[in-house]
Amino acid sequence: MKIAVIGSTRIASIHIISLLKSKNINKIKKIYLISRQLKKAKEFLCKYNFNNNNKIISADYKIFDDCKFDIILICVNTNHHHSCIDRVQKYSTNILVEKPLVSISLLGKKYNKVINKIYKENRKLAVCYPMKYFAKSIKKNFNFQKPIKKIELNYTTNGKHKNTDIRDDLLPHALSFLYELLGDKKKLKHIRLESNMTKNFWKGKIYYKNLEFIMNFKQIKIKNSKFFVKINNLKIDRITKIF
Repeated sequence: MKIAVIGSTRIASIHIISLLKSKNINKIKKIYLISRQLKKAKEFLCKYNFNNNNKIISADYKIFDDCKFDIILICVNTNHHHSCIDRVQKYSTNILVEKPLVSISLLGKKYNKVINKIYKENRKLAVCYPMKYFAKSIKKNFNFQKPIKKIELNYTTNGKHKNTDIRDDLLPHALSFLYELLGDKKKLKHIRLESNMTKNFWKGKIYYKNLEFIMNFKQIKIKNSKFFVKINNLKIDRITKIF
């Protein structure tokens, strides 16, 4: 099995570490870290101490002309997601894209058209939304006797975004959590959103019928992300993996 990881980002390093720790590691022949510039890919391997692992190879986009991959992981900056998908869509293989699928702030009103085109042309494409699995776990392990009237989601990450960029980075996590918890995306068609922010903090509130959904996002220098959610009066922590 050959796997391509596109993008010299921190999330790319997390995917590579997860692959190396996988119980199926023996089935993985090579992991290619691919960047627009070969120099940048090599620097990435050195930065995260992957340069001495013979399973991992640095490459630029020319590698797609010579090598067929079983899985392609897209970990580039959000603004480049749709162009990166366009580049690899001709390959009939499994493609996993980091959330969100595209940048709505970049594409504007044409984002929906772009998304429809992507899914039409990529039958094996999936988007990584880990908070969906957290929500599934909550539904499986907790029986809420009373209707859920208030959800407060708190997420602090080691990010460099400011102001509305914090919202754009973390809101997909919050919405995927909420969609999964409610069990039906159609329920959230008619909502009201309020928000305010400071340099490193964004707070938003979604009101839907009798439900208040509060989101507190912060990006500061921190070793490991912190995430917890309060549902009515019940606080639930999500333990972040430490590699």
